[in-house]
Amino acid sequence: MAQPSISFQRGKGGLGRALPGEDYISSLIVYIDSLPTGFGTDNVKNVKSLEQAEDLGIVEGDANFGVLWYHVSEYFRIQAKGSLFIGIYPKPADPANHTFDEVETVQNFAEGKVRQAAIFLDVPFLSTDLAKVQTVVTRLQGAEKPLNVLFAADIKLFADASTLPDLTSLLSPNVSVVIGQDGNAKGSALYTSEGYSITTIGATLGTVSLSQVSESIAWVGKFNLTNGVELSTPFLANGQDLKDLSKSFLDGINDKAYIFIKNFVEGNGTFHNDSKTAEVITSDFATIENNRTIDKAI
Repeated sequence: MAQPSISFQRGKGGLGRALPGEDYISSLIVYIDSLPTGFGTDNVKNVKSLEQAEDLGIVEGDANFGVLWYHVSEYFRIQAKGSLFIGIYPKPADPANHTFDEVETVQNFAEGKVRQAAIFLDVPFLSTDLAKVQTVVTRLQGAEKPLNVLFAADIKLFADASTLPDLTSLLSPNVSVVIGQDGNAKGSALYTSEGYSITTIGATLGTVSLSQVSESIAWVGKFNLTNGVELSTPFLANGQDLKDLSKSFLDGINDKAYIFIKNFVEGNGTFHNDSKTAEVITSDFATIENNRTIDKAI
């Protein structure tokens, strides 16, 4: 009989080689009243693959963390070599009491390395929240820890997206609002089961992480969002199907500085409409890439 031995199995764990620099480092902040088992008592964990997140207890279909899993999965689907700091914090009793200081907490945990953050809320969208987020970002800029923030919340109450508030006068140049959503795959199923906007915040964060600081996430030649299934059917996060909406309708939402996803008649794929921030359109800070480039220069 042969002697017992150790057998090694080689396989791909999805980690890959680390990217140069720090422009790709991201954070995702959510509000859930419990922590995954692998977090212990820690509110923040850094993962470099979907597999690592799953090992921490963020798994598909989980009653508490299924939506979070979706966004982490979408982030790494777009940016396979990303680095994602996941921050999970309790919900305030009143959503109006959000301060979003958690953005700073996670940035400090990451020793100032986060370049783009995403905030996901499952409560109704309030445009007044954007100024609160900007206050935190401005404070971090003063501490030489700049970042830019993607923001998503529930917009189901806006059954007609043209009634969403105009963001261009809010003077929140480092904050962008994401209202795109999958219309026929996992994102759509979650929208139905959960009853609130799911959005593309994970995929959009992954696109920012993947892009060079000077590149627009709406670059059609480089940033196709669909794998042929997820995000192949663009919806708005209130359930409106883009194929039912006119060009002038979508132009109006675009002009209000919202980020959504769309197809082109003459080509295959799904793409962001633009890279706008909640700022006056004529400002030097009116796009994500302008802000990222300025931050890097500083």
